[in-house]
Amino acid sequence: MQKRLNLFLSSILSIIISSALISAQQTPLEGAEGFITIIQEIFGTFFAAIFGTSELLFEKVLFLFILISFVYVVIRRFPAFQDNPAVVWIITLSVAILSTRFMTDFSWVQAILLPYGVLGVTLLSLIPFVIFFYYVEFSIESELLRKISWTLYSVIFIGLWWSRYPLIGSPAWIFVATAFISILMILFDGTIRGFFVRSAINKGLKDSNVLAMVKLQKDIKDLNNALNTATGSAQIDNILKQIKEAKHKLKQMSKGPYI
Repeated sequence: MQKRLNLFLSSILSIIISSALISAQQTPLEGAEGFITIIQEIFGTFFAAIFGTSELLFEKVLFLFILISFVYVVIRRFPAFQDNPAVVWIITLSVAILSTRFMTDFSWVQAILLPYGVLGVTLLSLIPFVIFFYYVEFSIESELLRKISWTLYSVIFIGLWWSRYPLIGSPAWIFVATAFISILMILFDGTIRGFFVRSAINKGLKDSNVLAMVKLQKDIKDLNNALNTATGSAQIDNILKQIKEAKHKLKQMSKGPYI
């Protein structure tokens, strides 16, 4: 089934490219324009026959592809259809086409498109922050330099908000939110580093720093057990001092470099 589909698509693409080259042999620009025209005529007519003439044809085509993907994944899991891929594709295409063909209300289409716009804005805004986060937290070992980096990052975004607010308007709140998150990164730097260390321990990484932290945790546990059986005040004070020193070392190692 997959080989037949690939052969069919390859044949169509070969015909389209050959037609474009035959119809326009003067310049590469004319060849490209001819190729695009053929694509529009073939697929535009095909999808117009399915959805009818509509201003929302492009949106319906994209919705169709999305629905085909999800419906196919769901339908092929049904035990009754697992041994019959033809039935799976018939049901998938039928459900997807019926779901999109009669989507005629423009307000409903706008409501569906809005979350995709929010998704795009969120991802595109998050990518620079993730890149900077990865660089600071995984490349800079000094706690002071990390805090300076996050401080500069927050100052830059506050400056962007101050200078661009009259031009951008309300969407400029993204700059303020990013600056606020950067300030949180400064305040919780030790906690974040400790989280990654504990995560490394849970994954069983054989790093010398991780092994040392495991040993310190075991020492603290043993000292607490010894404290329960201690009798003299001097012995108790000595054990408490050792516990305090071990916890201090553990805290410092949690904030220190781990990769």
